[in-house]
Amino acid sequence: GAVTYEDVVNIDSIGIVTARSGLEVGAAGVGGTVSALGHVEFVGVTTIGLGLTFADNIEARFGNAGDLKIYHDASNSRIKDTGSGALKLSGSEVVLENAATTQTMATFAEAAAVTLYHNNSAKLATASGGVNVTGDLAVSGISQ
Repeated sequence: GAVTYEDVVNIDSIGIVTARSGLEVGAAGVGGTVSALGHVEFVGVTTIGLGLTFADNIEARFGNAGDLKIYHDASNSRIKDTGSGALKLSGSEVVLENAATTQTMATFAEAAAVTLYHNNSAKLATASGGVNVTGDLAVSGISQ
């Protein structure tokens, strides 16, 4: 059954614990706190071993103001930067792939070409002397 203590400071329990107010995990200043409203705050590095799942329209927020958001809105997956500054992707080579990860859509290589693909076939690439086009080039009009 349930045991109720009004004056106990520390409880060591195995099983389900129901707390009327905040629940602290770990030693003082280390670990985490769960508030009575269900908000969780961890201090230090937190490792998630088996994954973390968010329902649709629930944002994973980053930054002091939570201005970088990653979420799925039931139709689209979104990465939003709502703060100041730019959203930057960094890497010696950045590759955009299709959802099945079976086709390359674009590559951005450090100190080399930016290449755009159609149906996994390179069609347009930047080069030191300009742009290389593979296949036909259709131009609807040229203006000066």
